[in-house]
Amino acid sequence: MDLKNQGLGAWVTLPFSFNNQTNFMTYLSAFPITQKWPAQHPDRLQLYSLPTPNGVKVSIMLEEIGLPYEVHLIDFGKNDQLTPEFISLSPNNKIPAILDPHGPGGKPLALFESGAILIYLAEKSGQFLPTDAAARYETIQWVMWQMGGLVVDDNYLGRLTTTMLAG
Repeated sequence: MDLKNQGLGAWVTLPFSFNNQTNFMTYLSAFPITQKWPAQHPDRLQLYSLPTPNGVKVSIMLEEIGLPYEVHLIDFGKNDQLTPEFISLSPNNKIPAILDPHGPGGKPLALFESGAILIYLAEKSGQFLPTDAAARYETIQWVMWQMGGLVVDDNYLGRLTTTMLAG
């Protein structure tokens, strides 16, 4: 196992094949985050988050697509987001982040940033992301829009909808 930290988190090279899916714990243990937050169900997608407006986006998506997952609470009150283990998965020290033991090619995949995770889960499940190119890009633009720091104040979306319908 080759773990290199180059300022962008832990880059992991795994010296074994994932064709034999009998010991996910061994596979996931190559990721430093699992040392602080060990998986109780290593065959499930691991979600590292907190119930904040940004933090719940991925859990809502996981519920909608019906993918089994295990939640690990990243407690900002304890500065969990600043620990080396969390930063190894999310180098910008922000939630949410995931570790999917069943990533592309059957290999684990670590992702951070809510938009990247939402697009990945849509593609993985075959739901919520159209295959038609134009519709796909229209959907992705809305994913990017919600990532841009939408601040919902006293009925902002209601005013926006009224303006769009009137215009």
